Amino acid sequence: MRHKRNIVNLFLGSALSVALLTGCLTEAQQFAGGGPITISPEVAEGLKWHNLLGTGYMTVSPDGSHYALSYCDYADCNSADLNILLTLDECRDKARRECKLFAQDGVVVWRGPWRAGR
Repeated sequence: MRHKRNIVNLFLGSALSVALLTGCLTEAQQFAGGGPITISPEVAEGLKWHNLLGTGYMTVSPDGSHYALSYCDYADCNSADLNILLTLDECRDKARRECKLFAQDGVVVWRGPWRAGR
């Protein structure tokens, strides 16, 4: 009986770990910005770099004039919640206002239309 209980506890613990990890994987999405935005030419260049790197986060200021990038060179980047917070903080320091997540792992996650300005 004790052996069965250990197996059940192991299974439940594993299921909980998977649920928590899945929550962490999508947690960065809560920082995504939304609404129409025009990004400056400098931010558009930053987006090219972000796409080239393929991993990490890109944050932008609400007016599209400032950005910050992070890069992750290890397998499970998305579980590193600190990266998104550091990138948001760096962008805020540059813009002197709150920033939002624009792209993650080479994919634009901004919720709304966007375009590059001239």
